[in-house]
Amino acid sequence: MKKLLFFAFLGLLFTNCVTNQKYATFIDQKVKPYRTPPSPKDWLQVNAAPARSAENDCKQLKFKFIPAILYWGWNSTIEWELNSNVKNNYLRKSIYAAADSLHVKEWLAGKRLEINLKQVPGKFLYTNKGYTVFLVFSYATGSEESIKPYPINLEYDYLVKENNQVISEGAGVIRNEEQPMMNVWKSTKKFTWLYLDGYQKETECLGWEIVKEIKGQLEGKE
Repeated sequence: MKKLLFFAFLGLLFTNCVTNQKYATFIDQKVKPYRTPPSPKDWLQVNAAPARSAENDCKQLKFKFIPAILYWGWNSTIEWELNSNVKNNYLRKSIYAAADSLHVKEWLAGKRLEINLKQVPGKFLYTNKGYTVFLVFSYATGSEESIKPYPINLEYDYLVKENNQVISEGAGVIRNEEQPMMNVWKSTKKFTWLYLDGYQKETECLGWEIVKEIKGQLEGKE
């Protein structure tokens, strides 16, 4: 019985705990399509600082394991940030889609809009913690797995040019509305991918907000 409990716990432990290197592979597989930027438009340009590294940044901030006689516990925290090119391409795609839907090209009437991304959300904390208490003929276990975004808002500025001359400019900040997420009966990989799906949807909303905000500011100047 003791051996059975021991191997059952080891299975639980190694299923739940992942290294930062392994976790990075989950992220890389999901965001790989966004490493290539969407095709630019001659009337709209979205600029951003290039990535300092080609990889997503995953750092192990905490790893604690308590192997007591009747109690085993673990607490692992990984800080991860999407590669800047990936974050910017998520946002570029949504900005281009919003600009097309809102007929910005027709509204610009031959002018050119340049948007400069100054700060883009895309940094998170992954936490996995739990415990197992060994009883006489059984054991009790519990765990918690979550992803929490850093409160990073979207910051940008923009220029409107006509014949290569700046005729209008402005800036804005859009609040990041991402919320923490708890894992419920999913593998770590599927849970992380589910969170990234939510991140993509939130980024799409941010892209629409940028375009609507800039259009509203420019209409107010006319």
